[in-house]
Amino acid sequence: MISDAQRKRALDDIRENIARSGQHIYVVIGDTTPRFAYTIGANVALGFELVLAGAIFYMREEVGQIIRDAIAQLRASRDRELIEAAGLGSFTLRKVDSSWARELMLGVFDYYQKKDIPAFQIVPDRDHWTIDVPNMSVPWAATQEPVWRWLHEPWSYPVPEDSTATTNLAALRGERITEACRLRAQVRMFRMRRCALSL
Repeated sequence: MISDAQRKRALDDIRENIARSGQHIYVVIGDTTPRFAYTIGANVALGFELVLAGAIFYMREEVGQIIRDAIAQLRASRDRELIEAAGLGSFTLRKVDSSWARELMLGVFDYYQKKDIPAFQIVPDRDHWTIDVPNMSVPWAATQEPVWRWLHEPWSYPVPEDSTATTNLAALRGERITEACRLRAQVRMFRMRRCALSL
């Protein structure tokens, strides 16, 4: 739980970023759920916020660039169907169901103090798609998006919740995993935690 002072500081940062660049971008690094990023403030110019969920193909800085490119292109032509991000691929937009928005975009609702803010999902093209990219246009369901099941279910595996798994892009694109091993580290140099980073 954050203190009132921390909340005020976070809201001040958001306001400053919106005043400077038209939006604030939150990147949320997952622990049991995949990483996702969303805007706060794009709604003023576009009439909706944007979210890029999963897409582990991209590094954090690239996620920010994709979102900024999408906003710039949508400001120029709001009915645009295809977004191009230089060197990062092409993207389409999908309307976000409110069940996903309420789950992932908490900062939006906190900032606007509203219960319903329209949002669109930025969806990577086939060459950049990975299995952690959900279909946010339909209501959230663990059976449809098992990668995101930990949003509503307790951790149930016999390994620590903060364990790190490493794989290749082929597996993240849905190909069969043919080999697995488990290593136990004495000292964990890096521990992924759920935290918000501003871009």
